Amino acid sequence: EGQFEALVSAVASAEAAVRSAQAVRAVLLAAAVQVGALADEVSCHVHGRPVTAQSRDLAGRSVRAELATVLQVPEGTATGLVSDAVELVGSRPAVLSALAQGRVSYPHVLKLLEETASLPVQVRVAADAALLPGCVSWTPVQLGRRARSWVARHHPEPVAVRHRRACADRHVWVTHERDGMAWLHALLPAVQAVAIFEGLSFGARMLAAGADEGADRMGEGRRLVGQLRADLLAEVLLPELTGTTTEHQHD
Repeated sequence: EGQFEALVSAVASAEAAVRSAQAVRAVLLAAAVQVGALADEVSCHVHGRPVTAQSRDLAGRSVRAELATVLQVPEGTATGLVSDAVELVGSRPAVLSALAQGRVSYPHVLKLLEETASLPVQVRVAADAALLPGCVSWTPVQLGRRARSWVARHHPEPVAVRHRRACADRHVWVTHERDGMAWLHALLPAVQAVAIFEGLSFGARMLAAGADEGADRMGEGRRLVGQLRADLLAEVLLPELTGTTTEHQHD
């Protein structure tokens, strides 16, 4: 028992060190971006070139690319880390301090930044003050739920205005997985997303209640409802969009 407690204590110490290092990394990333932008302005003045939005963008991309190389992550990941670092250092000092002191984990930080992104800066500060104390006992998922509830109650803009703005971010993308599989993601207005899911669920339940003709073709026995949803999605969309079918995938 004593050995287990010692190991748990060591894990806690290691986690605190990791969180402190992540806070330091955020400060250094934000400083790198600031110094990189300043260096670009100096270079423009020295060579008699105007400082333009394009030159700033090129300098920013150069900085992010170099940081991605150092961190050994994709440039998109580095861009996210830099963006979060700039926000933490620039306008979320309480969150940065909590991370440095080990009171919150980096997943907590990401969830808090994500859920409060639509708030004006001053309201974000109020959200931090209200939500950070609870992070000691909340998981990131629990924090996300409480943050969404807090934002809904305190957001200065009407829901309809925020929804119209959020709709501009709708899109579809693919994430490749192992063994010839991939995730198909779609960010849609909730009404549409729920209606599509419920329609697929209804069709899947109807098929599950009857003879599952696709089971023999797929060689996997009777299909589960989740599998039926996926098959229905492909069988409905592929002929409509591409003129092909999913028949060859079931052999």
